[in-house]
Amino acid sequence: MTCEEIVKRLRLLKIPVAYSHFNKAPAIPFCVYTIPESRFYGADNKNMLKSRTVHIELYTDYKDEQLENKIAALFDDTEINVYESYIEDQQLYQVVFEFEIIDKTGG
Repeated sequence: MTCEEIVKRLRLLKIPVAYSHFNKAPAIPFCVYTIPESRFYGADNKNMLKSRTVHIELYTDYKDEQLENKIAALFDDTEINVYESYIEDQQLYQVVFEFEIIDKTGG
């Protein structure tokens, strides 16, 4: 799965989407995604697999289980961990969907 594929899926939600952050505050709700970690695996001095951790962060001004379920459904072909917190000073809920994607590198 590429970054373009992640964005394509998230755009189906019809909410603002960006990598890492927005330069200007978007309308709520919105999503940002990051790839905070990549690992390469292989043998014989060649990398054959690339594993990337993906974080999709959903920000809402109220607990929106319907939207959360839509995001989970968009990525139901992966194993997802979900973390939730409330950002007091911004009065926003943050729900982080974390999953791993593995690609062949062609080594």
